[in-house]
Amino acid sequence: IVRNALLRYGQPHWTQSLVLNTLKFSKDLFTQSNSQRRLDKLASVTTADLVEQILKGMSLETRETIVKALIWVLFACRPLKVWELAAFLSFSADGTKTEGHDIAELQCDQLAAELEDSSCKILVVRHNEVHLCHPGIRNDLFDALERSEGKSIVAEDAHRQITKICLAYISSP
Repeated sequence: IVRNALLRYGQPHWTQSLVLNTLKFSKDLFTQSNSQRRLDKLASVTTADLVEQILKGMSLETRETIVKALIWVLFACRPLKVWELAAFLSFSADGTKTEGHDIAELQCDQLAAELEDSSCKILVVRHNEVHLCHPGIRNDLFDALERSEGKSIVAEDAHRQITKICLAYISSP
């Protein structure tokens, strides 16, 4: 029912998948009428609006982790391995190691599944690398991140933060 309704709206395949995953991970009761109501709302919004809704629906802690991961994936020079992203997520923005997030404690398989589920599959893991679900979502992610975080995502700032954390990681014992 849902897939056929999405086809009628004429959205690209990856946007349809995002809508389906939003419904799948929603906390609403999964009845036909609830799904149809949510689908009618979701089908009329832009991808950036949809991503913004997904981010706003997360707990603060989950949103912070997902936003951090999205920024890493958006600005990294190459696809990151799951263990690399896990290592980078264990640092705060100022380059200090976050309490209780030692990389030895992180289970990369668990992190991969949590990233996919928490982000409604905006982030996907293929061949142990973290990717965006589709290259076409990149620009919409910038818009959604800027609106949900209430500040502009500047490439130079993101690269500076990535550099700072990379240097902290290399110099850590």
